[in-house]
Amino acid sequence: MSAFMAFDSLDEMLKFQSAKEDEANARVTPLQAAIGHGDHWYHTHHGLLVCGKVWTQYEFEADWAHTERFEGASAATDACEMQVDSWKRGYRFGRAYSTVLLDGELGSTHVSEMHPLDRHLFEVMKHLRWSPQVLTTTDFWKEAAS
Repeated sequence: MSAFMAFDSLDEMLKFQSAKEDEANARVTPLQAAIGHGDHWYHTHHGLLVCGKVWTQYEFEADWAHTERFEGASAATDACEMQVDSWKRGYRFGRAYSTVLLDGELGSTHVSEMHPLDRHLFEVMKHLRWSPQVLTTTDFWKEAAS
């Protein structure tokens, strides 16, 4: 499949997207389905390790309060409803990190692409600047032992 696809109509595109989402949901394991607020995860994308953290309920509520304050109650309600719908469809919003985006990037990832990651290992990866190759270097282990 090419990186870009053309559709004859919006309806055709939405049907395609829905079918792909159904396929993704069908392959979700119980461990993936259990990934929730505040959990850490990882996946690889074309050889790139990506580690992430799902926003906590507090982070969502703070974002909705900010939206309400600056954009009005209806915008906050819309944002809340969008996040609830997205969650039900298997998407988790949070920040993902890699050697490409050291400070992370906000966005949604489908749970079928996530694998649970222990919080402590997440912190180790953060210390390593998201590069697992550092674990195989002698200097890392010398520094860790001192």
